[in-house]
Amino acid sequence: GMIEDSVELMEQYAFSDEQLQGMTDQLQSLDRNDQRAYLEITKVGLEHLLGADETQAIDMTEQEAVLDTIDGLRNDRQVREVVFESRMGESQVSDGQRFYALKEPGESQRDQRVTIELLTTDAWLSRQSEGGPDSEMQSLKLAGQLDQMGADERDELVNSLNQLVKTNIPLAQLTADSSEQFESFINRTSTLAISNDVDALIAADAQVTPEQQEDFWQVAEMAGDQVDRFVETLRNNSPEMQQQIIDALAGEGAQLDTGQRTEEQTAERLEDLLDTFSADMADEDKSRYLTQNFRA
Repeated sequence: GMIEDSVELMEQYAFSDEQLQGMTDQLQSLDRNDQRAYLEITKVGLEHLLGADETQAIDMTEQEAVLDTIDGLRNDRQVREVVFESRMGESQVSDGQRFYALKEPGESQRDQRVTIELLTTDAWLSRQSEGGPDSEMQSLKLAGQLDQMGADERDELVNSLNQLVKTNIPLAQLTADSSEQFESFINRTSTLAISNDVDALIAADAQVTPEQQEDFWQVAEMAGDQVDRFVETLRNNSPEMQQQIIDALAGEGAQLDTGQRTEEQTAERLEDLLDTFSADMADEDKSRYLTQNFRA
C-alpha cells in the first residue's frame, strides 16, 4: 500500500527536507488514484535509474538529474493515468460509466512496473541525448499514445520495447558513450511519440521482413514529422517495392551518419521520394527513379 511504499522510499533514498516537502505538497494536491501512481512512479523510477542499496540510503541531494527526470513523469496527469490503467485489463463503457477487466494480481503489478520502466528509460535517454527542459516532452507524448491504446495492445507494445533495453545496470550508472546500445529503442519510442497514426505504424512494422526491421525504424525516425507519409507510401506499394524504398532511405541514413549529407539534404531527398511516389507510377518507373537517385 501507499504507506509501505513511502516507508520503503525513506529507507532506500535520503531526501533533503526541501525534496520531501515538495513531494508532500504534490501528493496532497492529488486524488487517491493519482497518489498511488505518483508513489509507484517514484519508487520504480528511482530503482530503475539508481538501483537500491540494501546497506545504505542513497543521497538524493546529489541526484538532481535523476529527480528531475522522475519529477517530469510523476507530475504529469497523463503519465499517472497510464500508470494507473496499466494495472487494468480492457475497458468498456456501460451507462456512461467506464469499467475495467481485472488482471491477476501478479500480472497487474508486473505490467505497471514495466510501463513505468519504459517511460523512465525513455525520459532518461531523451534527457541524456537532448538535455534541456524540452527533453521530457517526448516521453509525455509517448504516454499519451499509450493512453489511447487498448490494454492488450498497450501491454504488448510496452513489453516489446522494454526487451530492446539490454542492460541490468541502473541507467544513471551507465557511461555517456553507451547510448548506441539504445539506438533501436530510441528509434521506436521517438517515432511512436510523433506519429499521428500509431496503428498504421505498428501495422507497417509487422509487414516488414525481420532483416529490414531495424532499417525500417531508422528511416521512420529519420522521417520525423513526415513519418505518417512514409508509412502511407509503404502501404500503397507492393512488398517488393516497400523493400526497395526502405533500402534506398536506409542508405540515406547511413550517409547522414557519416557526414556525407546534412540533415537538410536528407529531409529534402526523403520528401522528393514521398512526393514522387504519391503520383500514379508503374513499378518499373519507381525502380528506375530509385536507381537513378539513390545509391544502393
